[in-house]
Order: sequence, then C-alpha cells, then structure tokens
Amino acid sequence: MSFLFLDDENEKGGTKMESWMSLISDVGFPIVVTLYLLHRIEGKLDTLNETILQLPDHLTSQRLNKKVM
Repeated sequence: MSFLFLDDENEKGGTKMESWMSLISDVGFPIVVTLYLLHRIEGKLDTLNETILQLPDHLTSQRLNKKVM
C-alpha cells in the first residue's frame, strides 16, 4: 500500500493532496477510507499476534513461579 503514503512530490510533480484526491476520484471515498484504516490497524494486529504467540511461554513461567513459592 505504498501508494497511500507518497513522498511530498509524486512522479508527476504533484503533492500528496493531489494524489489523495486522484485516488478518491478513481476508486471512491469508501474504498480509500477502508485502505487507510487497514493500514493503520496492521501494526496493531502484528503486535497482538506477537503477544498471543508469547502467551503460552508467559503462562508456563507463571505456573513455575507459583510452584516455587
């Protein structure tokens, strides 16, 4: 989704706002909003996935700590 976050000047010499306006007129406002929200949530989903993968190890260490006490 690199087209969402173009540099200040794109290949045609336009600005970010012109790129956004062109994208909105080409594919429609709802699709642009959806792509933006998906891009924003991607990092949060990666963090959630990593946390879930670490959960079994964390629970095991918690059980071991309770047995020691």
